[in-house]
Amino acid sequence: MTTRQAVAAGAGAAVLAVGGFAVADQAGITPLSATATTTGTECSAITSRGTVADACAQELLKWQQEFRNGLGTNTYYPKWKAANPGEYGRLKTWGTSVATTPQPTVATGYGAVVRYGLDQCRTWAADLAACVLP
Repeated sequence: MTTRQAVAAGAGAAVLAVGGFAVADQAGITPLSATATTTGTECSAITSRGTVADACAQELLKWQQEFRNGLGTNTYYPKWKAANPGEYGRLKTWGTSVATTPQPTVATGYGAVVRYGLDQCRTWAADLAACVLP
């Protein structure tokens, strides 16, 4: 990876990370929790404005709108996919695999950002098929 690629990956990661935190802060959402039970995922969220109804659906929608759509419009993402097909393939497969599948290893900073985003989706999605990468 060249210095230019590293800088671009870092900038892309910062944009994705900051964008997600800014929207969560504007919505008044504090950290949420998802706990696995025998009946599926149980979600709860308490904010400064009270309890959030259907926190799992809201978090999944936020992930789809911000992270997945952000990747789709990010100019570096297609270049990263083309330059790192193995890493992209492992992350794409892991995103929709069973919940007990361990996280894949990544070799790039941008891959780490994508893995983090997928981990967020996997935390909130009742159906992991919703966590597919573009």
